[in-house]
Amino acid sequence: MAKAKKTKKNLQKDKKEEFFVALNNCEPIRVELLESTKMILESMKIFQELKGIRIRKIEEKNKLRKQIRAISSTMSRIKSELPVINIPEEAVSPKLPIKETPPVEQPKKEAPPQKTELDRIEDELREIEGKLSGFN
Repeated sequence: MAKAKKTKKNLQKDKKEEFFVALNNCEPIRVELLESTKMILESMKIFQELKGIRIRKIEEKNKLRKQIRAISSTMSRIKSELPVINIPEEAVSPKLPIKETPPVEQPKKEAPPQKTELDRIEDELREIEGKLSGFN
């Protein structure tokens, strides 16, 4: 027996065949699919916002770099144009006697007792028991 060779036409026919499966009670699946699609869209929206923030951040950095360059060039130009004056150190900063004051001791406040993990769990348990007793 001769084997039938699969030609392009046969392969295309195989690809065109579609199979459908019946789903019973498909509403929960639809809801879950829509919720996941919604979450994906929200994630994409947040990503686009972050992308915009990154672009604005880069633009602001570039503006600041230009401003810093302009300021530094202006400062160097000003320094070169100002005359050099030798001022004696005594005239620049007259030394005043500094009076040392003893440090004032402030009474230490007692820190409130820190709750341990066990105390927090017990508090939560009491809250839950209170809610349960309210239902009865």
